[in-house]
Amino acid sequence: MAKTPKANSNMTTKDASAFSKNLLNLYEDKKAVFEKTKIAPMFDTLSQKHDAIATLLNGKDAPSPKLEAADAQCDAAIRRLFALSDGYTALPFEDEAAAAIRVNNTLNQFGRKIMSEKYASQSALTEALLKKLDEPAIAKDIASLHGLKECVEAVRTTSATFAVLMKTQTQTYAAADKTTAYALKKEIVSYVNDTILPYLSALCLMDEKTYLPFLQEVSTEIERVNASVKASLKAAKNTAPIAE
Repeated sequence: MAKTPKANSNMTTKDASAFSKNLLNLYEDKKAVFEKTKIAPMFDTLSQKHDAIATLLNGKDAPSPKLEAADAQCDAAIRRLFALSDGYTALPFEDEAAAAIRVNNTLNQFGRKIMSEKYASQSALTEALLKKLDEPAIAKDIASLHGLKECVEAVRTTSATFAVLMKTQTQTYAAADKTTAYALKKEIVSYVNDTILPYLSALCLMDEKTYLPFLQEVSTEIERVNASVKASLKAAKNTAPIAE
């Protein structure tokens, strides 16, 4: 097994952000291979460090990809709830249509505009809507309309996931304010070199066939970023002003 290169600590903060993101993507693609190992918490830590440095580099208004995905799922669940409720109001059955109209009236107190609100407002409005839908009279109407209760539960589940991720991002922002991108860059490089790589190497010694392909992919990414760092340093040296 060839010796694994270490990441160059002279990489820029942007390099470190891209580098850690690329390693996380590699791991996501091969996560199933590591089910019986203890590497998952290591990549969780790397993910936290990446989120923190990305926050500083991209600005606090940029939502994380996970938060954006959770928001999309929550919006989809809300759309399905409104659509199914609307459909029931057109039924030629008096009791079901009347129940649907009452549910619709409750939904329309909040409206589809929930989905276009800013994240914090959307989360608060969705929680308020769910509380209204849990009121006994409305809950009874919802239970009488096949599939509507499941739509409400889908909104509850996706909005809960969204709220947790939003809180996590807020905490990440707070943590990022207490440090610097430069310090985080050093942490990322050190964590990869001194924690993740030694563990991967140890896994390869136990089962080279299973784990070596992933280590080779990691090595390729390290070689890529190291080559980029070397080229940047060379360019900077060549363009440096000549001292008189």
